[in-house]
Amino acid sequence: MKRILLSLLVVVVALAGVLLTKAFRFTSRQVQPEAPAAFTVDADAAAARLGGALRLKTLAAAEGQPAEDAAFAALHDYMREQYPRLHQALKREPVGAHSVLYTWTGTDASLRPALLLGHLDVVPVEPGTEASWTHPPYSGLVADGYVWGRGALDDKGSVFGILESVEALLAAGFQPKRTVLLAFGGDEEVGGARARRQWRSCSASGA
Repeated sequence: MKRILLSLLVVVVALAGVLLTKAFRFTSRQVQPEAPAAFTVDADAAAARLGGALRLKTLAAAEGQPAEDAAFAALHDYMREQYPRLHQALKREPVGAHSVLYTWTGTDASLRPALLLGHLDVVPVEPGTEASWTHPPYSGLVADGYVWGRGALDDKGSVFGILESVEALLAAGFQPKRTVLLAFGGDEEVGGARARRQWRSCSASGA
């Protein structure tokens, strides 16, 4: 019995020795990611830019209804003014009167592009409810740590977050390896039928 136990002990010690040896000889195979490009965004300035966009009443309109063409044109002009680097470096393609596609060409054409989506239209404010708003719905007011207005969350906040990021990355000298597409629609709140039809006729850079 003692011999059996001794034999088992020897086997256990030997296995432990093998495992320890392999553990000490093991080298990490983890891929070391490249450090992301360092960039900063002025939060106050970004909030003010979003506020300016909220003051433009880009109301959603279904097909056959009067569209806010002037408001969308003003918003597109505003985007050009506020993000000059982006509009210099990226290809811009209008898609109809309200939507727009940007192409940020990457360094590796063999990679499929990435797509970032957002929409520029907002839901109209129901008449008679204006007094229920903490601040006027199209004020674009920056107060109490928030940007107030229709579209701040759905979806101009997302769109302008993307624009801010790209502008800051360009300022830092960053260029993506993979082509990045920025697609901003103009009728998402009413089903997006017009935009879908227009996107099909647009050269979407492989998307």
